[in-house]
Amino acid sequence: MNAKKVLFYKTLNSYNSHSIPNHNVNTLINGTVRDIYSNIEKPFLKAIKYDYPEFDRWFNKTLDQNRKCYFYEKDSDIAALLIYNIEAPKDHQLDHISDKALKLCTFKVSNEVKGYKLGESFIRESFKIAVKNNLDYIYLTVFPKHESLISLLTKHGFVNHSKNKKGELVYIRHLMSLPTTYNINLFTSSNGCFNIY
Repeated sequence: MNAKKVLFYKTLNSYNSHSIPNHNVNTLINGTVRDIYSNIEKPFLKAIKYDYPEFDRWFNKTLDQNRKCYFYEKDSDIAALLIYNIEAPKDHQLDHISDKALKLCTFKVSNEVKGYKLGESFIRESFKIAVKNNLDYIYLTVFPKHESLISLLTKHGFVNHSKNKKGELVYIRHLMSLPTTYNINLFTSSNGCFNIY
C-alpha cells in the first residue's frame, strides 16, 4: 500500500468518535441492499425512484449482486442511504482512468436528518473502503439540482470530471492527490466537531 494511503487510513482510524454526534455513530448501519428491501415502497426510496425511472430494474440488479450499503433509519423508514460498488474500468468507463474505482451508487440524506452529519460519515466511510481495497478513485453521478450534495462533495475534494448522457455530473475524488500532511480536519472544524453543510 502506498505510504500516502497508509497515512490517510491511519488518520481516519485514529479519529476520536466522541466528536461525531451519538445519534450518528450508534445508528449508522453497515449492511446490504437486502436489509433495506422492505422499505422499497416507503417515501425515502420512492423519492429516489422519482429521479430515476429505471430504479426498479437497477435495484433488482443490486439485490442479485447483494451490494453493500450504509443506512440510517428514523421512524420506521430509511432516512439516509449510501449504496456502493467496486467497479472495473469496463464498468465505470471513466475517461483517462484505467484502474478500478469505488462508485457511490446511491448517496442520499433526507431533509429530516440534515444536520446529523450523515453525509460526512458516508464520505468518511467511502474513503476507508477505497483505502482498504487499494483503490485510488471514488466517484458518483449527481444531477445539478442537488446543490447541497455537490457542495459537500467539493468541500471534500471531489471534482467535476464530466457529464453523462442523462445530464448527471460525474464527480471524482482521487485519493492519491492527498497531500502527505492530510489530516482529519477535512471532516472537522477547529473545535473538533463536524462542519455543518
